[in-house]
Amino acid sequence: MKIVLIKTGALGDVVRTTSIALGLQRQFNASITWVTDKNAIPILNLDGISFVNCEENGWQFGDYDWVINLEDDLKWCKIASTLTVERRSGGLSDDLGNRYYSDDLSEWFGMGLLARDKNEANRLKKANQRTFYEMLYDGLGLERPVLRPKIAYTANDWYGDLANFVAGHVGINTGAGARWKYKKWGEEQTAELCKKIHSTGLTPLLIGGIEEEQRNARIAELAGDCAVTVSTYRLADFAALISKLRLLVTSDSLALHLATAQHIPVVAFFGPTSGSEIDLFGLGEKVETELPCGRCYLSDCNIRPHCMESITVDRMWTAV
Repeated sequence: MKIVLIKTGALGDVVRTTSIALGLQRQFNASITWVTDKNAIPILNLDGISFVNCEENGWQFGDYDWVINLEDDLKWCKIASTLTVERRSGGLSDDLGNRYYSDDLSEWFGMGLLARDKNEANRLKKANQRTFYEMLYDGLGLERPVLRPKIAYTANDWYGDLANFVAGHVGINTGAGARWKYKKWGEEQTAELCKKIHSTGLTPLLIGGIEEEQRNARIAELAGDCAVTVSTYRLADFAALISKLRLLVTSDSLALHLATAQHIPVVAFFGPTSGSEIDLFGLGEKVETELPCGRCYLSDCNIRPHCMESITVDRMWTAV
């Protein structure tokens, strides 16, 4: 069977979708063409899967049996609807440009932007207790067990003294992208957690890319001499850094999925997004806000304390 899989972003979602691709390979002995973000390709060197830069053309004229589109924007829904295939799953559109989703993946897409009734979608999102993997595996007819996400990248010049320094310490990923302001834990809270970790003899490492440099510098100053900042600028370097950690403390983000893909223990915290959708594959602990308004998926909030402020240092320390 020849399958074209469309999943271009966000990068954390791309990483977790490797579980779906591996399940398709196992179930159908499938040849998979995966259309994705060019920035993700360096860590997706998986056997039997052809990765295509989503900005390129030509792949649309391939010979496929099944298109699976896990994106909900109109561009990809149109493309998924016009390919010559026997089966279509995921986001689609009609001739008038109205987007909809296939019945087989209705459980997942029915909680998202393509749902006709947004209030009902939000209610389902808040009440849901099933992981992304369970919903996608069941919808696509994939047998259990769910396969752990997997990444594969080529070792580069990041390895060396920095890798040796990172090894065995606790990474704290302080970023979470720009979409949800309150996916990030507070700076003062993070600094206090760093002090507790440091008291055990371990070094807390404030990790991230260029977007987190100033934030991490402020947290390090608040923590005194109890934390070290480590910045990376390439996705493969960030994945390599995480692979050396003893433990990762992180929001619902790319770092979380890079850790589970590499068997690194995780403490993951959740406020505006759903912890139920995430499977840590037995590798760690989830810390979720206890506020009833959690899982709101809002970009901003006027409630105080907001969901991240409600997660205390003591709760996070217990999980660590």
